[in-house]
Amino acid sequence: MISNNNLQRLIENNKFQLPEEYLCSRALTKYKGHYQKINIDIESLVERYYPEARFIRVGESETFDEKYAKNTFIPYLRILDIIKKNDLLTCLQIDCGIGHLLYLARQMNLDYFGFRNKVTSKEKQLFVDAFQSDCLIQFEMNNLYKLNHFFDVIIHLTPNYDEISFKHLLRILSNKSKYAILNINKQNYSLLKQYNFVTIIESFTCNNSQLYVFLMFPKKLDININYNFNINNQNNLICLNKKNFPSSF
Repeated sequence: MISNNNLQRLIENNKFQLPEEYLCSRALTKYKGHYQKINIDIESLVERYYPEARFIRVGESETFDEKYAKNTFIPYLRILDIIKKNDLLTCLQIDCGIGHLLYLARQMNLDYFGFRNKVTSKEKQLFVDAFQSDCLIQFEMNNLYKLNHFFDVIIHLTPNYDEISFKHLLRILSNKSKYAILNINKQNYSLLKQYNFVTIIESFTCNNSQLYVFLMFPKKLDININYNFNINNQNNLICLNKKNFPSSF
């Protein structure tokens, strides 16, 4: 179980506070078209939080703060920039991990929710106390196709899907959102550029390895509900397994 003590430490860390440019763009009302646009230079913000020409300490590795800024916090800033500049109002993050991006988005007054397989009452309460919203929700990934709600954008930052499960994921997302922001592996990115059922709007890389894409679904795609996502422990890839349905009598 993920402890929200880790989230609390990130929230209190001065190095991972949202820049003023983001906080001053909070919406006055939660209606499309009423969000203030962020007028920022995202590249200058990246340099501010992790300068490329940082001082190299001989014989020392990067600190936790430096690694987190480079690999996690800066991608979060880029994702929030995409959400705001495209006027995306309702947001869902699948498998939201420790919940830091969820917390940052709520600070910006985004209508943002996070799903995770297991959530404790203490973890929920942190968000209720801070934002008066039950926005951290226990929800199983394999039930996503049943979700009776449509979001402006769905965020999913788990990259280790094989080709078949990745296609299945895209089909499900197309029925629950117009847009998606995904962290994907290089193989699936190559395949994505060949798909005619999804449009790549923009992409960015982080740390020369992590690849993020902002997608649009022109239409809803058919879903085969007879399969579940499962982790293949041998190669650590998410694959599809056929469901075992109970025998009918």
